Amino acid sequence: MRLFSAQDVPAVRRSMSWAVGTVTTFCLLVIILGTGAAALVGSRSIIAADPHGRTSVLMLSQVLGGAPSSAGATILYSAVAGMVFITLLSSVAGMTLAAASSLAHDLFAHAARQGRAEPRTEMTVAAWTSVAVGTVAIGLATLVQSWDVGVLTTLAVCIGASAVAPALTYSLFWRGFTRTGLLATLYGGAACAVVLMVFSKAVSGTPSAVFPTADFHWFPMQSTGLVSIPFGYLAGWLGSRLDHRHRAADSRESRLLYEESEERLLAAAE
Repeated sequence: MRLFSAQDVPAVRRSMSWAVGTVTTFCLLVIILGTGAAALVGSRSIIAADPHGRTSVLMLSQVLGGAPSSAGATILYSAVAGMVFITLLSSVAGMTLAAASSLAHDLFAHAARQGRAEPRTEMTVAAWTSVAVGTVAIGLATLVQSWDVGVLTTLAVCIGASAVAPALTYSLFWRGFTRTGLLATLYGGAACAVVLMVFSKAVSGTPSAVFPTADFHWFPMQSTGLVSIPFGYLAGWLGSRLDHRHRAADSRESRLLYEESEERLLAAAE
């Protein structure tokens, strides 16, 4: 959503750089903190407190702070709990603003008004859209508060790796990538990730699943990336090959044009 509201190509690349760096750092920290919690707290204690392990970081802070009743443990626990709250608050606010910006800028100003909307009107729509998106998010969060919705985080990462990453890679490095290939990558990779996740062990079939009492899984993994990422690349390649317009991309004129613009494209030039 943040990419759609960017002004130009350099802004998109800056957004992508921040997104990749943030997600990579987050994944590394999850591995480090999870391993540390399992080693110092113990997996049995973590599962006893919460089968989904959502309190493992807080329990780790208590162990690192010393005795449970000591001042150090209290201060460290409070600091970690405060950082968790601030992180969640900033994430929700960022996603709400990004959704409102995309809806107001793309859907209202460009799709509905054909680019003729006044800036003041667009800002008003964005403000009311923020209220609407926030209200819907609060309602959904209230309805599913007892569910293990952590699977949505895994699904979001899998969709990004299976649909967005292949589309960006092909767009930058393959001159034969066509519009049909782009749509096949985006829809194919996203659909593959969603279908496999719905029928995975993360949704049903295990005590820690979203629906622990049901069992309709046939995909044996918790994450879909091992299958959906290659499928996204394959869909983009196959869609471009089946598209009759890929022949035009192989012509000498198109090849020369691509080679002339490739360096500027990779450098995020205007």
